[in-house]
Amino acid sequence: MSLLKKGLTGYQLKVLAMIFMLVDHLNMYLGPELHWPLWINFLGRFVAPTFSFLCS
Repeated sequence: MSLLKKGLTGYQLKVLAMIFMLVDHLNMYLGPELHWPLWINFLGRFVAPTFSFLCS
């Protein structure tokens, strides 16, 4: 019998949050040149709560 867990590990969440933070910062500084849509800005909004949650 194998026990398969669904979901992401803490490490995977951190890597995903770092990628979204990078995209958010790129959009903030290079947004007009990149012509990305406005919803890209919302990808980085969950990063701070995620890192705070994973710190404990």
